[in-house]
Amino acid sequence: SSTSKTAESTTNGGSFVASGLTATITPTSSSSKILVNMNCQVSNSDTNPPQFAIYRGGSVVTAFVGTGATGNQANATTSGIYTLSYSISNAVFTGMDEPSTTSATTYTVYWATYSGTTYMNRTEDNTNRFYSVWVPSTLTLMEIAG
Repeated sequence: SSTSKTAESTTNGGSFVASGLTATITPTSSSSKILVNMNCQVSNSDTNPPQFAIYRGGSVVTAFVGTGATGNQANATTSGIYTLSYSISNAVFTGMDEPSTTSATTYTVYWATYSGTTYMNRTEDNTNRFYSVWVPSTLTLMEIAG
């Protein structure tokens, strides 16, 4: 299963929110693993890069996030990088999940940024110039027999 998001999304809060990038897969066996491949195209208006977390259903996939955050730190799946207003970065992640089900299983990319605004699928300045691009973000799921 694969999905591509071409429309713009933005975030500017310190809490993880759904990005709109979601894909669903129905495993044929409860022993199957799911290979999750995220590729998000982002730019930001501040020097603080965005953080990403992969959720299954309504909960974060704990195997996909760090565990050492304290205070204001975030346990995340991956982080973007600071970009200039006319550039875009590629935040990527690949991991193997074990949902132990044969029911339809939905994965969603959540994201957060500390300050400023982060844009998905377009450059921050969004002006009528050659370097101001719009690119898709993708989420691909593949069943691996267990």
